This record gives sequence, structure tokens and C-alpha cells, in this order.
Amino acid sequence: MRRAEKLGLIAGLLLLAYLVYLSDPRLLWEYLARVQWGLLLLLAITAVRHAVRTLACRLVLGEDRGQISFATMYAVLLVSEAVKFVLVAAGILGEAARVALIRHRVTGPRAVSSVLLDVLLFNLTSVLLLLGGTALFFARVPDARSVRNAGAIGAAVIAGVTLLLFVALQQRWLTASRFASAIAGTRSAWLHGARQWVGRHREKFRETDAQLFDFYARHPGLFFGNFLLNLLSQGFAALEVFAVFGLLGLPLGPVEAVALEALKKLSGIAGFVVPGSLGVYEGGLALVSQALGMSVAAGVAIGLVRKMRAIVWAALGFAVLAWWRRGESSSTGGSRP
Repeated sequence: MRRAEKLGLIAGLLLLAYLVYLSDPRLLWEYLARVQWGLLLLLAITAVRHAVRTLACRLVLGEDRGQISFATMYAVLLVSEAVKFVLVAAGILGEAARVALIRHRVTGPRAVSSVLLDVLLFNLTSVLLLLGGTALFFARVPDARSVRNAGAIGAAVIAGVTLLLFVALQQRWLTASRFASAIAGTRSAWLHGARQWVGRHREKFRETDAQLFDFYARHPGLFFGNFLLNLLSQGFAALEVFAVFGLLGLPLGPVEAVALEALKKLSGIAGFVVPGSLGVYEGGLALVSQALGMSVAAGVAIGLVRKMRAIVWAALGFAVLAWWRRGESSSTGGSRP
């Protein structure tokens, strides 16, 4: 574990310990004891959500989607999500892991372009949920100024960054070829190896750009299919929050479920410095739960229950990765995904 990850983990643990202290450990334990076998329901909802995401990821492979089976792509997603859960800079590294795993079945440019397109469309649906959830929360709790201001600022920043990114992509300000040219044009001795690698793969950078930016023109149905499936996966995430309410015996409805799932999108930013958003997500839920008239313990309990579900799926993802690695090492041809 790198130093940044250690510091982030320590900070998250300290924050979580403080939240447990504030929430009254006995009340918190009472909430958690209500879950019991209900955890299986949450795992089942996540399983369906992963299935929807798997369908979405296969669509953006275009004509190559037949090269990767549903089961293989499902397993690839599990590994990617596991990496995202435990590492700093989780989003970047998780998607890099997905590229590395599928490029054994499709070309490198196809792997990179499909993952980039899926990430863009998934993040677009996340922003839509974030904005909708924030608006619903404001309507539900108009007097929660501190939470309202934090949510408004966070939603505005994420929406602005997303809009800027999509404009940059539409105008082709950000392309793999431009990135390669920037690397090739540097004179730093530190990047000598990178310049040589870029020089050998210039054509692949151009092919990646072509497949990414021309995908909509070639496959409009697959493009919108991915968007709708990703939007559906956001709905299953909100459904999971609603199920947690029921398991904990909290009198909250669908509006609050969408609002709290939107909060997860905001707290996910902290995953860049805190593995698994440990403590940060629970802290945000504690603030929102108070604004909704609940105890701090209720918000922390919601966060911990969802964390338990995430730990189970992350363990499964690493088990899949270990199985693939063992297969590769035990055969000359490799047993790759």
C-alpha cells in the first residue's frame, strides 16, 4: 500500500470512529442487527445491477461485442469494481484494469475506446441522478442550509466539469492523438522511454480516436442502448438504498433514496484520496439523516450496510482476478478473460 493510500485509509478510519462515537454505538448496533439475512437481498440487487452494467459495456464494443461473452464481461466488471473500492485514484485505475482485461479479446484501440465511451455515458447518467437527487432533497428539506449549500456546490462543480468534458470531446480538444503528440514533443530525458513507446504506437492512437468519435455515427442504436442501460443501473442503485431503509426500519421513501444515492456520487469524489470513501460517505449520510429528522446513527448505519455489501463484491472481484492469474501461470497459453 502506497503512502497516499495509507494516509487516506487512516484519515477515513479516524473519521468513521468519530462518527460511531457521535451516533451512540448501542443504537448503531441495534440498527445493524436488524439487517441479518437482508444482506442477501442487497447482494441480489447489486448482482442485477452488475448484469445491467455488463450489457451496457458489451454494447459499446460495437461489432466486436461477440468477442467477449456476457459471463466474461461480468467478471471483468467485478475486478474493475474491486480495484475501485480499495485503491486511491480508484476510478482511473479501475477503468485501466478493465482495459487491460478485455484487450486480450479485442484490439487495444477497441478496448480503450469502448471503456472511455462507457465511462462518459455512465458519468452522464450519474450527473443526471446527482442533479435530480439534489433537487428532490432541496424540495424535501428546504431548511437544511448547510447540507443544501454543500450539495448545491458539489452538484454545480460536477455538472460544470462534465459539461466542459463533453464540449472538449465534441470539439475534439481531447484526443489520444493529441496526447501522444504532446508526449512525443517533449525533450525531457525522463520521458525518453515514453516518447519511444508513443512513436511505435502512433497508429493505434489514431485508431482509438476514430473508433471513439465515430461510434455514434456507426452505431446510434448501441450508443443510446448503453445510455439507457446505464440510466437503469442508476435506478437499481437507488433501489438498493430504498431496500436498506426497509431493512433498518427507517420511514423513508423513494425520494429520499434517490437523494441519498445522489449523495454517494458526491462522496465518491473523496474516493480519489480515501479508499472506498471510508468515513466520508458515512459522514455525508449522517448530515443528511439529521436534515431528514433521523439520528446520526441511522445515517452511519446506512453507510455501513452498503459498505458491507461492497466488501463482499470486492472480495468476489479479487477472487476472480486470483483465479485468472492462477490459470495463466498454470498453462503456457494462459487462461485469460
